[in-house]
Amino acid sequence: MKRLLTVFLFLMLLTGLALADDGYVVTNYDFVGTLRVNNVMEVTETITANFRERSHGIIRSLPEMMTVNVTAMGGEGENQYHLSIEDIDVDAPYSVSHSDNYTDIRIGDENVLVTGEKTYRISYRVVIPDDRLKDVDFIFYSVLGAEMTTNVEHLSFRVDFEKPLPPEAVENFRIYSGRYGSIQNSKDVQFTVDEQHVEGTGDGFRSREAVTLFAIIPGTYFEGAKKANSIPAYIAWIATLLIGIKGLLMASKTHREKLIETVEFYPPDDITSAEAGKILNGSVNDRIMLSMIPYWAGKGYLTIEERREMDERHKNRDIISMILHKEKDLDWSANEYEKILFSGLFGKEDEVYSNRDLGGEFVQSIDNAKRSLNSLFNGDRALTIGVGQAMQLLLITLLGFGLLITLSSAVTLFHNGIFALYACFFLLIIGGLSIYRGVHGLSTGIFAVVTAILLVLAFGIMLACVGEDCAMPAFLMWAAFFLASCVCILCGRMIQPTEYKKSIYGRVAGFRNFIETAERDRIDMMVSENPEYYYDILPYAMAFGLSTIWAHHFAHLRMEPPYWYSGYYGTWDYRFLDMMFDQSIVRTVSRARASRASSSSSSSGGGGGFSGGGAGGGGTSRW
Repeated sequence: MKRLLTVFLFLMLLTGLALADDGYVVTNYDFVGTLRVNNVMEVTETITANFRERSHGIIRSLPEMMTVNVTAMGGEGENQYHLSIEDIDVDAPYSVSHSDNYTDIRIGDENVLVTGEKTYRISYRVVIPDDRLKDVDFIFYSVLGAEMTTNVEHLSFRVDFEKPLPPEAVENFRIYSGRYGSIQNSKDVQFTVDEQHVEGTGDGFRSREAVTLFAIIPGTYFEGAKKANSIPAYIAWIATLLIGIKGLLMASKTHREKLIETVEFYPPDDITSAEAGKILNGSVNDRIMLSMIPYWAGKGYLTIEERREMDERHKNRDIISMILHKEKDLDWSANEYEKILFSGLFGKEDEVYSNRDLGGEFVQSIDNAKRSLNSLFNGDRALTIGVGQAMQLLLITLLGFGLLITLSSAVTLFHNGIFALYACFFLLIIGGLSIYRGVHGLSTGIFAVVTAILLVLAFGIMLACVGEDCAMPAFLMWAAFFLASCVCILCGRMIQPTEYKKSIYGRVAGFRNFIETAERDRIDMMVSENPEYYYDILPYAMAFGLSTIWAHHFAHLRMEPPYWYSGYYGTWDYRFLDMMFDQSIVRTVSRARASRASSSSSSSGGGGGFSGGGAGGGGTSRW
């Protein structure tokens, strides 16, 4: 039994070794470097690999990015640095590619497979950019990277300093070794350091273990380190400036005309309740579309019956349902959106129960009818002009501003690209509200409050961008932010009413104002002239969201039910009609829309001083 257990453990050990060395092992890794005064590391690596499996060679992957926690060095947070790998040379066939912020050196012949021990000599330069710290420099370099896919049996390294290190740097020089992020010399790497060089050795490194050199150098040590290229940022700034100035000139030259309301007691001729809602609000919602049901009833296309039914969920009580009866088809001259909605309401049936038949298919018909209604107001019936121009100006401005933020980084495009997305998102909302305000109207107070909040958020993003990592003066960045913000706030001024809207909007708005503020004497006079006046105007009151107010105006009158409504119980109350419509139809559609949306969504589907950080490092793998 013990013999079997011993064999089993031996096999497990062999399996573990096979997994650990990935088909090969590095028997010796020798690193020789010279750190130049301009913060360029000139490297020669000699890597001896023992291939247990047939392979073409190795892939040496060198990082093109490093992240350093500069808090302890007088900076704030983390800085990122883009590294350049240059002057690559290998004593064997090789090719170079770039992906995911790595330079990959593929060494070996694709037509030749090797086994056993093979030695490769690789040389290259790592260009480390200016650290952008005022009173301190630092050395942060991995002579063995944390991305090795196999074990390294022996490591030796030596780095010569072109410029002697000051005594303070020699005193605080550190070696970190072990797993990525280690803040100790966990692998007990032996080293010596003086003003001229650092050298050391270590043994028994497993895959993903690293060795990193780290030292803080007081004062200015590096001279002539590579600076970030700020030319693209200045080009983006000039573009943002020109776009912003042009946008402000375009917005300032446009003066919105104030539409004059007229006194109206009836809607304009041939304007349905849904069209009136669209003209007034600029957009349509479900309630506006559903106002067409009492509108059609008043035109004789359908009748409504009130019926008590047993509540399926609560058997001990009844519910009141509305039953819609189709009396005739719409006239051929009806608008397309009316035909879509009417067909979706009845389909092939002549009778519809509001509590059970107005489901997902009817919701889809409402959405189709909305699109058709919106398309009705195009061409000669367009309500506004300049929307496309305003949106184009907004997007171009934000594109230029976003590129400016991204390219202004002295470090990396990625992080500033994220900042750009956030800042432009907040400004895009401001611009969208400005355009919405130009099309639909929006309270100045609401617009001002929301804009102020979003500008504060965008300002916070800008503070993160305008700092030591910025490749251009801060005042230029703030000027661009000011211009972009002004364009976003004012772009809605470019949207103007068309001649058609000038001719119709004042009448619809005046009619809505009458529904909201009608005086008792005027109501009495209108009812005396037309006993059906309340019911004729009700669809429009529903479309304007004023049906309750409209009913309140008639509280002193006793009215008979409309000819198209039947089945009521007890004394007729005209206010009950609006309540029934809301509970039986509007809420049913709302529940169906929520259920449809729910079913649709458910079906869709290192810092400075840590081992493995810094420049250099990377790893090897076989191929």
